[in-house]
Amino acid sequence: DSDKETISENYESSNDEEEINTNDKIIDIDEENEELIDLPLSPLQEKLTKELVLFNPI
Repeated sequence: DSDKETISENYESSNDEEEINTNDKIIDIDEENEELIDLPLSPLQEKLTKELVLFNPI
């Protein structure tokens, strides 16, 4: 019986680790997106952005 308990505990802990890893991946994706947003705009992108701001004032 004690062996079975140990196995179930190990299984549960491994599941917890998987969930944590999945959350880490989501966070990594968010960080990558932020880095992309922070990249300097090309002249064409800057022009389009300025025009969008003019058309859609916040």
